[in-house]
Amino acid sequence: MGTSITTIVTQSTFGDDATIVGSVTNNLSSDLLPTAGDATYDSYGEQHNPTCLTNTRTQLLHQIQQWVKSPTSESIFWLNGMAGTGKSTIARTMAKWLRETEVRNTGDGSTRLSASFFFKEGNRNRGHARFFFTTIASQLETLDADLGSLIASAIRADPGIKDKALKVQFNKLIKQPLRDAQKPMIITIVVDAMDECDECNDAKLIIDLLPQLSKIPSFTIRAFLTSRPELPIRLGFKDLTCKYHEIGLHEISRFLIEKDLTTFFSHALGRIRDEQNKICWPGDKLQPDWPGPEKIRLLVGMASPLFIFASTICRFIGSNGGSPEEQLDKILAC
Repeated sequence: MGTSITTIVTQSTFGDDATIVGSVTNNLSSDLLPTAGDATYDSYGEQHNPTCLTNTRTQLLHQIQQWVKSPTSESIFWLNGMAGTGKSTIARTMAKWLRETEVRNTGDGSTRLSASFFFKEGNRNRGHARFFFTTIASQLETLDADLGSLIASAIRADPGIKDKALKVQFNKLIKQPLRDAQKPMIITIVVDAMDECDECNDAKLIIDLLPQLSKIPSFTIRAFLTSRPELPIRLGFKDLTCKYHEIGLHEISRFLIEKDLTTFFSHALGRIRDEQNKICWPGDKLQPDWPGPEKIRLLVGMASPLFIFASTICRFIGSNGGSPEEQLDKILAC
């Protein structure tokens, strides 16, 4: 009876969106590990945030997916870009794809798992790195029984691990359990908005530590990291002794960006049109092709390359300040 039962309870001491993961074993010992509960891509706090629409970002997503799959890829992929260019949406899309394609036994006999952490500036539990490795460890603990048992043992061996330095947490909760697992594993970790970690030295340390996992025999690490190209983060990558893959969203052609923005506006405004037509009087219904390709072209020109601006425009058009037609005309008159 060495089976570990994982229980999750809420404890307000660690904030509104923190959770406590406790591993209860047959000897009834209980070790509590605080995590940032809303930091994962599928958390309550992330549930209304978008993923990429079908047929958008296709080339970039394909490139990232091929990086994940290739056995010869660099262990680190850094996607950077200025605020509003869609980094978090891409990260959520990748985290969702990774979770949906997880397998416990691939063709080569290995296990493919994933974990995620979405930093959020100013958030009590996601605005810093204190719970970063505990949150990653808790996800891995629930995804693989053997690995979970090793992580639970590490927590029992050091009940105060939650208060230790990040490097100690990394070594005891992540690195050593993966080494002791002694079985082929491929783990991809998605970390979004590293620039929103309030302590830049912690962010730089995470960048330095994750590639160390690639030295574990029979283990493959893929870490997909996003951030603005701010100096502290850039220096963290430049200090790496290993190779890493980097793409700046500013490098993507304007043609592809505007093509994706056209798809976005067509989808978002089409939904606004359909919702409006369900509730308005027959004489006030919008035309089936509203707003039309010319107005969408003008909106794309206004928003490019900022997807966050496109989202803001659509929220304004769909708000209660007037009819969608009137709201759209206000935007185009700017």
